[in-house]
Amino acid sequence: MGLFRAPAQDVGEAIVVNVAYEAEPICVRQIQKLEELKNEKKKIRESLQSKLENDAEYSVALDVFTVASKEKTKRKFAVMRTAEALQLKFKEKEVREQIKEIEESLSNNLEAFCKQSGQLALQVDGELIPIVRKYKVKKQ
Repeated sequence: MGLFRAPAQDVGEAIVVNVAYEAEPICVRQIQKLEELKNEKKKIRESLQSKLENDAEYSVALDVFTVASKEKTKRKFAVMRTAEALQLKFKEKEVREQIKEIEESLSNNLEAFCKQSGQLALQVDGELIPIVRKYKVKKQ
């Protein structure tokens, strides 16, 4: 776990300090606070939606928008069925797959670079770019 040696006040001895015991409760509190805030956000969104649904002018505008949206969708569907649009969609998919492959490889290579060099930044075209590690908690 998160063990490191801190110099002791005594003659050259070191004390092993467990930093995990400090970080764990902080992480737990932050996870709990995130859950609280997410629930609060959900309640606020529901209240806002209720306000909109009860407004007469908004209902009329929504009806007009719905009709226009259906027309837009029909036109988009017709354009997207053309040969040129289908070809562009295929090219887009190929480029997206290449980007994903390179990003995965880059992530692995950056991890190896950090482990080997101990550096957390990389010089690219004369610019020093920080390497960011991202950690998340995902509930099952």
